[in-house]
Amino acid sequence: RKFDYLTHDEKITTLIKFVLEASNDRFRNKMDIIDWTISKTGEKYSLVREDFDLIREMTLIDLLNIIK
Repeated sequence: RKFDYLTHDEKITTLIKFVLEASNDRFRNKMDIIDWTISKTGEKYSLVREDFDLIREMTLIDLLNIIK
């Protein structure tokens, strides 16, 4: 998987970026954001739900510091 070759920081940044993009997708309907993110990035990164455990427990301050 391409995702496995990223560094820890790159993984976190990539996941946050994908989640933000998926949350703004108007075609998501009522689908879970994580499931939608997985379906939209599956071909390129082969993400699974467990990959998102990296960002699950992060605080808003942590997320904002990464986005800076």
